[in-house]
Amino acid sequence: MALDKKFIVLYIVFGYFMACSNNPYPHEDGTTKIFYTAFTSSPKNLDPQQTYTMADLAYLRLIYEPLVDYHYLDSKRLIPALAKKIPEEKVIYENGVVKEVRYSFDLQEGVHFIDDPCFPGGKGRELVAEDFSYIFKRASDPFVNCPVASQLVCIKGFKEFGEKALKERARRIAEFEEKNKVKFDPEKHYLKSKEMYDSLGDFPGIQVTGKYSFDMVMNYRYPQIMYWLAMRFICALPYEAVDFYNPTVEMTSNVPMRFDMRPVGTGAYRILWEEFRKEQKVVLKKNETWWGDKLLRHTPVFQKNLLMKMMLNLAIGRKSGLENLSHSLTA
Repeated sequence: MALDKKFIVLYIVFGYFMACSNNPYPHEDGTTKIFYTAFTSSPKNLDPQQTYTMADLAYLRLIYEPLVDYHYLDSKRLIPALAKKIPEEKVIYENGVVKEVRYSFDLQEGVHFIDDPCFPGGKGRELVAEDFSYIFKRASDPFVNCPVASQLVCIKGFKEFGEKALKERARRIAEFEEKNKVKFDPEKHYLKSKEMYDSLGDFPGIQVTGKYSFDMVMNYRYPQIMYWLAMRFICALPYEAVDFYNPTVEMTSNVPMRFDMRPVGTGAYRILWEEFRKEQKVVLKKNETWWGDKLLRHTPVFQKNLLMKMMLNLAIGRKSGLENLSHSLTA
């Protein structure tokens, strides 16, 4: 009888250890499509018009979308992204000299920003061509300090608009200090960008030609600019988010309240703020309203394979049905 009890105890102990697992991830995630990976440093800046690091780009490529993008398997080739097609260069000559160079962009329709508190009612609005007028203006603003601004000066009026923005910002800061009798502190005070840019007039290098179309006008030929546009410095970002998440907004939880750490894009994934721990874990959840899913759903079967190749580097995870992407900090 004692021998039988020993066998029973051994059986229970053996069964207990057999039930254990070396899986370091939550048990409830076992049936969910989640890609886990590690990062060696936490994200530092998620403003696509400011950051230039590969660590931050790992997030930005999934959250923000450019007009054109690099092909996933061929870095020398560009593919359409938010633009329906790669625009052709149109050169206008006058007396044998280049007068202007024009690229005409037609945007995908039905592209929406993710739902976010920065929008009225928290509902993400549709991306329109007018957004890119703001985006190029912001890139020219010296205050933003866009790393590729010097490569974009070929755009008509780019440098001049930046100079006007610099002077207007200085004027408004002086006016603020005179009115409030305090020194303007960028860590505590903020000037609304959209209203200021609008007050400076048109940006001649970006001419909106329709709700979903605009022309980029340049002073001279510079074909390499298309490769700069394939990076995230010029991508779909809403002015509402830029002006909503600013230093005057008080942070009451782990959720960032500054635009350089609060990305609001149109991409295939968005940050799951409920689980955001900057120094420990960042979870990216699929964007349920991503325009790419709708495009695939209404594409004839014989065209889907080609379309999936075109969109492969827009959201490589969505191709395999990944629900979440989880990044964790490693020692």
